Amino acid sequence: MNKQTSSKKKIQALELNDQTELVFTLASEAMQSFPWFASQMSKIPHLMESVLQGKPLLNTFVEHYSVSKSTIQRCRFYTEPFTLNDSNGFSEYLQNLDQLPIDYLPKQHSVQDQTVCFDVILPLNQLAKTLDCAPKKLAKPFLSGWDQGVEKLKQQTATELDFNLINNMMQACFQYGVLPVLNQEKSNTQEPTKEWYQLWFGHLSLKQLLLNAKKWDEQSTHFSAKRMNLSNHQTVLQWSKIVNYTVKIDDYYIEELHSQSQLDMEGYALNFCISSYAAKCLLENSFIFSIRDRAGKPFSTFEVSYTNNQFKVLQHQTYDSNEPSQDEQRVCDTFVQTILAKISKKQINLIAKEKIKIGQKLRDYLPDANTSENMFNDQEKGQLAELVSFLHPKQAQKSGLKNYLLQNAPHLLKGNVDKAIRLVDCLSQKQNRFSHNGKTYRTSSLKKADGTILCFIHDATKNYTQSYYGTVFIKNNKLEYRITNKSPRTKHADSIHLQLKQLIIKYQSYLND
Repeated sequence: MNKQTSSKKKIQALELNDQTELVFTLASEAMQSFPWFASQMSKIPHLMESVLQGKPLLNTFVEHYSVSKSTIQRCRFYTEPFTLNDSNGFSEYLQNLDQLPIDYLPKQHSVQDQTVCFDVILPLNQLAKTLDCAPKKLAKPFLSGWDQGVEKLKQQTATELDFNLINNMMQACFQYGVLPVLNQEKSNTQEPTKEWYQLWFGHLSLKQLLLNAKKWDEQSTHFSAKRMNLSNHQTVLQWSKIVNYTVKIDDYYIEELHSQSQLDMEGYALNFCISSYAAKCLLENSFIFSIRDRAGKPFSTFEVSYTNNQFKVLQHQTYDSNEPSQDEQRVCDTFVQTILAKISKKQINLIAKEKIKIGQKLRDYLPDANTSENMFNDQEKGQLAELVSFLHPKQAQKSGLKNYLLQNAPHLLKGNVDKAIRLVDCLSQKQNRFSHNGKTYRTSSLKKADGTILCFIHDATKNYTQSYYGTVFIKNNKLEYRITNKSPRTKHADSIHLQLKQLIIKYQSYLND
C-alpha cells in the first residue's frame, strides 16, 4: 500500500514538474516574441492566462489595449518600457501611439528615439484634441524620427519644445484678448470652447504654435517686469521649479507656477491676488501649483510650504477665492502625498537657496502677498489686449474681433442661447437626412419671437407644408420632442419619432459644450 502511494506521489510530482516546465517554456517564448510587453504579461493575469492557453498573443494584445495590430507589431521589439511599470500608464502610452500612422512610430532599435517619443506623444495628442485636428498634423516634424524632430524644432524656433508654453499662450490670447470683447457683448461664454481653439489655432503647425508661444512668453515676461519697475537687466523674474514636469491625476493636470508672468495670468483668470505671491515663492519657501484641464485652463490654485522637513498645503482656492471642488481638493492631496513627498531634501534646499538669492536681489520690487494692489488696472488690461493681438487670425486683426466672431462664431458672442441655434443648424443640414421603410426624411428649423426654437421633420421628397411629421422644442437650453397632433398620422409615426430622437441625441453635445 505504501509503495503504491509513493509511486502515485512520484507520478504527480513528475506531472507537476512537467506542467511547471511547460508554463515556464510558454511564458519565455511569449516574452521573447513580445519583449516590450514582458513586464505587462507578468502583472496582468488575463494576459498570462492567454499565454498559458496558447492563444494568439497578437490578437490578445489588440483586444486588451484596443489598438491596431500594426501598432503592436511595431512596438513589440522596443528596447524597454521606460518608466511604464504602471499598467494604466503603459496602456495610455500605447493608445497614444496608435493615434499616429505607423511611419510616425519610434524607431525599433533607437532607445533615444523611443525615449523622446515617450516624453512628447501624450502632450502632443492632448494638443491635437484641444485644436480638434488629427495628431498627424502636429507630428509632421517627427516623421524622420522623434529625436531628430525635437532638435530640428529647437533650431528653427530657438526654444525647447514646451507644450505648457503653447497652452499658456492660448489661454493668454483668450483671457486678455477675446474675453473682454465677449464681456462687452454680455456673452455667457466665459471660457474658451473647442470651436474657439480650432478657429484661432487649429490651422497652425507645431512650429508656428511654438514660435507664437515663445514670442508671447517674451512679451509677457517683459510686461510683468516693466509694471514692477524692474530695470532692463532684471527683466526675467522667474525661478526653478521643484516639480519640473506636468503631473496628471485623473483628468486634471498640475503645473507649478514659477514666474511673475505666470502668477499674473493665474490671478487674472481666477480673479484673485495670487499675482502678489512672488515674494513668498522666493523668500518664504512657498510653491504655487495650478490645477488645470488639458488645454491649460486653470480650475484652482494651491500654495504649499516646506517647513519642518515636510510639505504642507497653506491654502487652496478657485475663482473669486472660493473653495475648490472635492475632486480638486482630492487631486491636491494626492499630489502632495505622492509627488512632493518623494522629493529629496537636498533638491529642495538647492532650489530654496537659488530662490532666496533672486528674492534678496529684488526684494524692494516685490509686492506684499495677499494684496489686490498688484492686480491689473484698466490701462494694463488694454496693454495686454494689444500684446496678444498678433495671436488673432489675420482676418480678425483686419476686421476687428467682434466682426470676426459675428461672421465665424456668433454663438460665442451670445453664449448658451446660440448653442441651441447651432444645434438646430446641424440638424438642418442635408447630410442629416435619414431613410426609413423606403422613405427619406429631413429636418428644418424656425426661431420664434419668444426665443423658442422649433425643429421640424419632413418627408424629403415632398413640399415642406405637405409633410410635417414632428417638432422639437428648444427653449432655455433644454430639448423636448414629440409627434405633433397636427401632423399627418401614419403607421410609421412612432418610428419617425424615434429617428428624430436619435438625431437629437447625436447633437446633444452642442448644448453641453
